Amino acid sequence: MSHDLLRFDVATSRPTEAIDVTHLFSARRWPDGLLLASVEHTTAAIFLGESGSEMFADYERVAANLIADYGPWQHEQWNPGNAQSHVLSSFIGGQLLLPITDGRLDVATWQRIIFLELDGPRQRHIAVASIVTQRLEV
Repeated sequence: MSHDLLRFDVATSRPTEAIDVTHLFSARRWPDGLLLASVEHTTAAIFLGESGSEMFADYERVAANLIADYGPWQHEQWNPGNAQSHVLSSFIGGQLLLPITDGRLDVATWQRIIFLELDGPRQRHIAVASIVTQRLEV
C-alpha cells in the first residue's frame, strides 16, 4: 500500500455554505484504489450528496437550524460563537472514503462531493491521500 498526500484549497464566502468540490477530484487521474478526503478543520464537513442550488440552500438551511435549540453551549464559555459548528461538523463528518476505478472517481450519477462550511467565511483545506489497493477476486 502506498500513500500520496496533497491538499486542495477551498475559499468560503458565507457563515454556512455548501460547495460542490467534485471537480477538484475528477480533474485528475488517480491510482486505482481509494481516496481518503479529510477536512483539516473542526468547523467544516465533507460528504456525498446531490448538487444544485436548491440542494445547497437545503443543506445550508438545515445546517444553520438543525441543533440551534440545544444551546446554551458549554464551549461558548471560552470560545464564543462556534460551538454549534463544532458539533455539526462532528455529526456530519470530516472524512470521506472514495473509490477510484480506472483512474477516475467511481461514484453514482447524482453523487457529488460536497464541502460544507459551518463557521465561515474562511480559507479551508482538504487533505487527500491515495490508497492503492489490490483488486479483490470474487
